[in-house]
Amino acid sequence: MERGGKPTAAALMILVASLCTTLPLTVYLVGGERSAQILEGWKSWMAVHNTSIVTTVLAILGAKCIGDAISALTS
Repeated sequence: MERGGKPTAAALMILVASLCTTLPLTVYLVGGERSAQILEGWKSWMAVHNTSIVTTVLAILGAKCIGDAISALTS
């Protein structure tokens, strides 16, 4: 990896990880009166699709754990 690669990757990871907090906050602060409707729509969508969201997150984490285990066993 080149010289600035690790700090850039860390900054990008922090940015992506913070989107779950910063995006709704930004909508709330910038959106004015309409932001309540937008955030309520997101909340409703997430409540309806909760099972799919959790299943997807757990499948990704499980795949990572399996990949790490296979990598450790083969090296």
